[in-house]
Amino acid sequence: MVRRFFTFLVGAFLISAVSAAGLYYSYVSTQQVSTNLSTLEAPTVTVGTPWAGTIVQVHARDGDTVAAGDELMTVQSPALSDAVLQSGGVQLESDSYRVSDTGTVTLLAPASGVVRGLPPQAGSYAAPNATLASISVEGDLVVRSSLTLTAQEFRRIGQEAVVDVTLPNGDSVSTEAISLEFDTVEPGERSATATVLSRSDALPDASSLVSGMPVDGQLRLEGSPGFGTWVGEWFTSLVTPDGFRR
Repeated sequence: MVRRFFTFLVGAFLISAVSAAGLYYSYVSTQQVSTNLSTLEAPTVTVGTPWAGTIVQVHARDGDTVAAGDELMTVQSPALSDAVLQSGGVQLESDSYRVSDTGTVTLLAPASGVVRGLPPQAGSYAAPNATLASISVEGDLVVRSSLTLTAQEFRRIGQEAVVDVTLPNGDSVSTEAISLEFDTVEPGERSATATVLSRSDALPDASSLVSGMPVDGQLRLEGSPGFGTWVGEWFTSLVTPDGFRR
């Protein structure tokens, strides 16, 4: 009798443990979304002008390393000349450009880094608000993550979304999302592909990090999708020491 009762207790314990582990795994899996692809990359800033014109001088070469404030190119713009002469309301200088009295605008590097996309020589047309060059910013890396989200998962993205990144050396870094963009969704589709850019001050401090390096990423979700998550949260509160609870 005692042996049978002991066997029953052991069996009940094992069933409860397996069930709890399953619910806990279900809880963890519903609290995050794995990325399809995550890579480290240097953030880029674009260079352009709101005034149409002709590029009359190129001060740097494509691929050069420039410092913030360096001259990149000069654009002659009749529209800018008219604005300067007639209204006088044009801001003549900023971190990204400098306007002369004759109506030319010299575009400046808004950040230090490697400049790409510069025209090889003068004479090109500069369309208004178009990207004329870009700069890969030095000393800072972001994580670009592609992932597929359902409508329910999208609703569970917090205002301060976090992507947990595992680096090739095994180190884990929590990065904060700075932008979230979705591809066009066709009618009737139940999911969409999203691109998340995230960053952390800890990334530049890690060793051997270069732009283009693949990493593993997990996007954290908020909220409760059902009973399984409630049980998972309860079970987590039991097994997590007080000092580590968030």
